[in-house]
Amino acid sequence: MKKWLAIAALWLWIAVLFATHWGARSPYSYGWAIFKGNSARLLGTVVNPDALVVQPVTMYFYEGQTPQNWGWGSSPNFRLPFHSFVVATVAAFTRSTLAANYIVNVGALMLLAVVAVNAALRRGLRLWPTTIALGTMAALPFVVTYVGQPMHYTVGIAVNFLAVIAASALDDDDLRKPLLSGVLLAIVTLNYDAYIFAAALAVYVLVVIRFRRVRDYALFVVAGAVPVVLWVQFLRILTDDRVSRMIERTFINPIKVQWIDFLKHPILYALRPFLAGHVGVHVGTHLLLAMVYWPVLFLCLAGVWRLRSDVPRSRPTTIVALLLLFYALHQLVTAAFDWENNPRRALAAVLAVAFVYCWIADRLWSQKTWRFAFVAVLVISCALAMADTLLHTPSVQYLSTGQAIQTDPKVAITFSYMRFDNGTMPTLMADETRVWHDLGRAQLAREAALKFLFAQIFNAFFVGALFWLLARAQLLPKFAPYLAIAIWLASAVRFL
Repeated sequence: MKKWLAIAALWLWIAVLFATHWGARSPYSYGWAIFKGNSARLLGTVVNPDALVVQPVTMYFYEGQTPQNWGWGSSPNFRLPFHSFVVATVAAFTRSTLAANYIVNVGALMLLAVVAVNAALRRGLRLWPTTIALGTMAALPFVVTYVGQPMHYTVGIAVNFLAVIAASALDDDDLRKPLLSGVLLAIVTLNYDAYIFAAALAVYVLVVIRFRRVRDYALFVVAGAVPVVLWVQFLRILTDDRVSRMIERTFINPIKVQWIDFLKHPILYALRPFLAGHVGVHVGTHLLLAMVYWPVLFLCLAGVWRLRSDVPRSRPTTIVALLLLFYALHQLVTAAFDWENNPRRALAAVLAVAFVYCWIADRLWSQKTWRFAFVAVLVISCALAMADTLLHTPSVQYLSTGQAIQTDPKVAITFSYMRFDNGTMPTLMADETRVWHDLGRAQLAREAALKFLFAQIFNAFFVGALFWLLARAQLLPKFAPYLAIAIWLASAVRFL
């Protein structure tokens, strides 16, 4: 009963954050007005313009509809299918794009809360300090900014976090089964912003857990890589090789070109590694501060210093170290040449902080001063998360934008004068009458049926596998994967 009261408290907090941060009140919607830019509307609701690119992907998973306005080449989310697949599944029952997106976003965070509480209890952490710590984590920008957007970020973040938590809770013998751990890796590599999470999981399995036979290493690599290759090949067939290459063109290639130039001309660009590292340390630290409020980060560092002699040699410790290591390496190599420097790059570090924060809260909870500090930081974090709602200013939420990373940090002070009106934010948009029933009976063309069926089965397998792995790790009930698959099968009502 106490556990479910704690989970209910976290669910209530997530619901409050969603209710106060969706549509025009979402930081990812009004963020454009901070810089005198324009947001967009989807079915009457103010959204980030990128949401318009996600919608065609969802419609394909709903009824095999070919993108009309944007085309295959403008929808990079076809490579990141889980969000749109799950939203389309829920939309079969709601017949509403907006409702399905919001249900999936809130549901993903609620699922993450359940898994996090169960993982903490399995590790022997006490319930209430864990709840305080998780409530603090839920107040961070990765929830507030994206929970109210009909986009893939909330689901993508939740899937990566769930996969890593599952890896920390599964038995060694399970992880030494190459197909099982390979599927876990495949789930991450098919998901949003997988680089750091996938690298940490792969090294954890290959180097820390280690297989007993040489062939198991090969099977693990194949199981982790083949699904991604298979999905990309399917998209090329589906789109006549017009699938979006925006990620490669705008993010990967510019970084690759810079380091190839260094290898070709090591004397001419001899200082590039040092300069890139300098920029990486600077930007990486800034990204972390954008995603973790500094009172939370300072208390976390103070707690680690206080408990430095008691750091356990356990799985979570190793995973935290790998997440932070690969986050640092990623920034050292990419930050100098990444045009965006989006704070979402720090999500792996946010998960690492969450692991550490829950642990130090449990260990230090018995001491009155530390207990007061954790409660105080929770209150501060909740106030910061609600600052736009309570104070009617976007100045706190500005800190988690890519523009905040790229400009003088002192500029944040100048935005404190802004209020949610067209005087200080001339391009601020308001929600119009929302369309809550935009989907009818799914119409699947006969010639598209086979490809549509493959896309459905492929994604249902990996979503079901994630639930199965969480259940196997005793983080969800045993019936969880069966329930997930049953809901997917029942979503065939969209054709009725």
